Amino acid sequence: MNIPPNILKRLQEARALAENRRFTEAEQIYRALLSAAGTEELVYRELFHFYVRQENAAQAVSCLEEMARHFSGEPEWWLQLAQYAQSCGDDDKAILGYRKFLEQVTDRPNTVYNFAYLLKQVGKLEEALSWYQKALDMGVSGKEEVYTNIGVILSELRREPEARASYEKALQIRQDYLPALLNLAALSEESGDRDSALEQYSKVLAIDSENVLALSRLAHLSTVDSSSDPLIEKISSLLAKNGLSRADQEELGFALGKLLDGCGEYGQAFTNFAKANNLGKSRFKPYSKGAQSRLVDKLIQAFSPETSDSGSSIAGADPVFICGMFRSGSTLVEQVLSGHSAITSGGELDFFPRLIHELGGGYPESLGQLDAEFFERAGADYRDFLSRRFDPKSIVTDKRPDNFLHVGLIKRALPSARFIWTRRGLLDNCLSIYFQQLGGGMNYSTDLEAIGHYFVQQERLMRHWQCLFPQSICEVEYETLVVDPEKETRRLLNFLGLNWESGCLNFQERKNYVKTASVWQVRKGMHTGSVKRYQNYRSQLSALGQFLQV
Repeated sequence: MNIPPNILKRLQEARALAENRRFTEAEQIYRALLSAAGTEELVYRELFHFYVRQENAAQAVSCLEEMARHFSGEPEWWLQLAQYAQSCGDDDKAILGYRKFLEQVTDRPNTVYNFAYLLKQVGKLEEALSWYQKALDMGVSGKEEVYTNIGVILSELRREPEARASYEKALQIRQDYLPALLNLAALSEESGDRDSALEQYSKVLAIDSENVLALSRLAHLSTVDSSSDPLIEKISSLLAKNGLSRADQEELGFALGKLLDGCGEYGQAFTNFAKANNLGKSRFKPYSKGAQSRLVDKLIQAFSPETSDSGSSIAGADPVFICGMFRSGSTLVEQVLSGHSAITSGGELDFFPRLIHELGGGYPESLGQLDAEFFERAGADYRDFLSRRFDPKSIVTDKRPDNFLHVGLIKRALPSARFIWTRRGLLDNCLSIYFQQLGGGMNYSTDLEAIGHYFVQQERLMRHWQCLFPQSICEVEYETLVVDPEKETRRLLNFLGLNWESGCLNFQERKNYVKTASVWQVRKGMHTGSVKRYQNYRSQLSALGQFLQV
């Protein structure tokens, strides 16, 4: 490109100013040069890289969008916007870029695939399915991967038979495709089909004898009698090898801990759980007691005692939220309730956590700036979210435990929503969390003292919600439920305005899908085997003593 001397001189001035960290002046020159005809592309490119060098991702994204709109006949700029915005985590701009590009370019199946993948990541599941299908219709490469991704989405949409069929299509294309085999095995686990899950995991290990996920899941499917069991020896041997990633060591450590706990080797079990949790700490920002306490303070302040409780206004018509601590019996409660003809198990739905993420920083203080229309729309969107996944005539249980943080928000969006607060003894609950590999934002889960602190803050917040919404919250204790299941279940059904049905207590034989970490525990039926489990580890739980009297 022949650059006019006057333009070149000004560009050199801008570059020099940027080198000397006089960014505002440099930016002013770049902006002024954009009005010069014939050199806009060059200036936009320099301005974009100027923002990138400053690590100003928002401005860089904005610059690419401006450039794409300016050169509207050159769709590649929209694609560059999509890819860069996606790398920066600006999903809205990435989606805009893909849409604009694909409106003009219709022969890029791999780009269509990438767009579908992004849509899935942001929770636009139905639209992601549509774009994945377009990619297949266009002859995208790696069809087995596409069918597997479609299966994952169908499973999330609770269309499990279709998900299974999609995984099987992937395996018809490539019978040794491990992601399809692993997802098919997971689907068998969710349905309670142990034999099918074992068969699929065995196929995986026949292809990759050291597949960490397959070995870990086998540990959760298996019961062993001795520390010399071949599966324990296999996992122990693999853990002793050099070169294993931290993530693989962590996953295998939890699996080995589970097996050793099952055969009564409690000291060895705890040692492995502790090692796994220490490895897991690197996945999270450190837990801050102060930050968690302040969050609870802010939530309490954001929802005043003047808030009214309309919990009993339309009993039997609204969704039911099962919340509290993870590993407190929420899956058990959901399984019991889903045995009722009027109730459908929804599992751990991410609607409200995703809504809060979209609100950005400032939550919960920012709620004061939102009008009634926002909350009405959120409620309507949630109902639509449910209706696209479940029978609209059924009461759906939303079993996302950490929704306990958002009871106030949910009540504003769904004034007649009801909540079941699952509780469990502190020592058993905290130990169970420590023995479970958790993800997401659960940075408290890798340290016993942090878990204990989080437990107490959860109790403090839930007591506040009980004061605000006394008619809308029903408390159920795990220990009481497993000792007298019929009495407690009748009480829960009465809270929901439903008549007794004996099928609620036969859940272990039910052919439904359980999509939580407790998938196999609840298949055992109602039992007291996990009550006072902490007694096997009393000497290792001294860090929790300070929370027992709180």
